[in-house]
Amino acid sequence: MGKATWSPSKQFPFRKSALTFGVLCLAMVTAGEQAERSWPGPYPRPTGLTGLRSVAVTVYADSSIPSDRIAAGPFRDEIKRRIAQELQSAGISITTNESDADALLTASLYLVCESNGPSCGHHTHLQLKQWVRLDRDRNTTLAATTWENSYTNGISKKDIWCCLPDQLELDALTLIHAFSRDYRTANPH
Repeated sequence: MGKATWSPSKQFPFRKSALTFGVLCLAMVTAGEQAERSWPGPYPRPTGLTGLRSVAVTVYADSSIPSDRIAAGPFRDEIKRRIAQELQSAGISITTNESDADALLTASLYLVCESNGPSCGHHTHLQLKQWVRLDRDRNTTLAATTWENSYTNGISKKDIWCCLPDQLELDALTLIHAFSRDYRTANPH
């Protein structure tokens, strides 16, 4: 008597054809996807600095940041004024109403101190948010970050009152200069 062997193709004859059918379906779906968009290509269509004409500017300054040293007014307002000045020199108009703007540019300045430590950390963050529309559902619009940059540094507690406002202002202006440079690169005049 011969030795009996088990074969999946004898036991389940449809298995090979099902596998072949699945591979063909996957190939057709992938080919259809590639026909709609090539990679790299327009999908997903990026939103960014190109064509940006107006922004609304907001500034958040942590309440623990000493603000009485800035000559032209409260710290937050001075940072906002300096950001607006730089943006206008780059050709971007500033709007006060967020709904009228192409984007929202937010500068956030934070200070964190350990209660019994000798130093504090400070962080300056600049972020551009724009309305984007999903390609898969053109009725869905949401705010997305399209540009951002930040600095984080430390400072001695004894230097907070004398040096921190200047350091945060310098960090914010350095970030807005980087933003302006990127904007000018994307929008040569």
